[in-house]
Amino acid sequence: MRKIKIVGQKELNGEIVISGSKNAALGVIASSLLCKDKVILTNVPYIQDILDMIEILKELNVEAKFKDDILIIDSKNIMYNKLINPLVKKFRASYYFMGVLLALFNKCEIIGPGGCNFGDRPIDIHLDFFAKMGTTIECEEHFIFIRNKTHLKEYTFKKKSVGASINALLYLSVIEEEITLHNISIEPEVIQVIEALIAMGVSVRLINDTCIIKGVKKKKSFEIRIIPDRIEIGTYALIGAMCAQKICIKNIEINHLSWLIDLLIKLNIKFEISKEMLVVFKSEGIKGIKIKTEPYPGFPTDLQQPLTTLLLTSSSDSVIEETIYSSRMAHVNELVKMGAKLKVINNKIYIKGNNSLVGCKLSGKELRGGASLIMAALISNGESIIEGLEYIERGYTRIIDNLKRLGANIDVIET
Repeated sequence: MRKIKIVGQKELNGEIVISGSKNAALGVIASSLLCKDKVILTNVPYIQDILDMIEILKELNVEAKFKDDILIIDSKNIMYNKLINPLVKKFRASYYFMGVLLALFNKCEIIGPGGCNFGDRPIDIHLDFFAKMGTTIECEEHFIFIRNKTHLKEYTFKKKSVGASINALLYLSVIEEEITLHNISIEPEVIQVIEALIAMGVSVRLINDTCIIKGVKKKKSFEIRIIPDRIEIGTYALIGAMCAQKICIKNIEINHLSWLIDLLIKLNIKFEISKEMLVVFKSEGIKGIKIKTEPYPGFPTDLQQPLTTLLLTSSSDSVIEETIYSSRMAHVNELVKMGAKLKVINNKIYIKGNNSLVGCKLSGKELRGGASLIMAALISNGESIIEGLEYIERGYTRIIDNLKRLGANIDVIET
């Protein structure tokens, strides 16, 4: 087990180069299999979820070479296989293989997807789409899908879902007639998968949250650069405001950050932004706010936990309402151990301002919750030991090295 040791209250300073988006990369890797050819992906983050995805590709006889931030995938010899390896349960995005295998082979046998454990995260939206499109679904020890010829010409998602939207696009990419999807997610990560499909020759038109897709049987090879990770950008921006003299955050996509700009303004955080870079300064007098998580372009659920930690330092009280995942609150009990004054009532986190935290032993066994605990340790008095580095590394590329370069007193302990 690898743990994180942090001695807090060190002022940070320097620059961070943001890696590619985890969620965009996973979706594009899955979609790349549809062309049965060689594709090149650049700006791919070196994180555990990507490495696990590559291991699963091997089970489908797909070659993958990953060096620096370039991933070359060759699926010319792709073969059908059951995906019932426990590795599939390690991360949530493994469900994209459902859409891919059904598109390529009209069948799929796969173990249920895994990922971080923060409450009920059903795949009922995915299953409803597959069923309405004429797929027979059985579930005993694992899922068994058989694709039939019948399908709807139009489908409306009962709730916006990034994963289900991407799965639907993958599934429909081989149907050579127009299908209309309503209430589709429009997150940048979904848009990037659409860009990959268009590069392969699939016709996709997006009008607000309505998507019209017409697939093709034979798809072209493509090359694409993965978009910067907007959650990583947001996390380092909050760290900068909280405990850095100045952080320059490079490799951003300003068009994906309207929600973050609005947040920084509401919090009274000092920043400068250009097309290529976001600069955040240590900010005195951070304001308390009331905010809720929403689908893009609203405030993202993936930044709820890091924001919780920042608001502990604000000058007044705050409330965060979690509307996406009902039980994404495990970080609250850990922060209370450090002396934080906050509580959860009916999916709302009530946060007192002006907290003084004390370092202690913490359990960060969830990706974004773990990041929030790192943030808390950075501003606490004394030493903190945080379990769960393997979870945090699923979404943040070389976060320990990055923070160390900024001046944090942070190390990894091998136990």
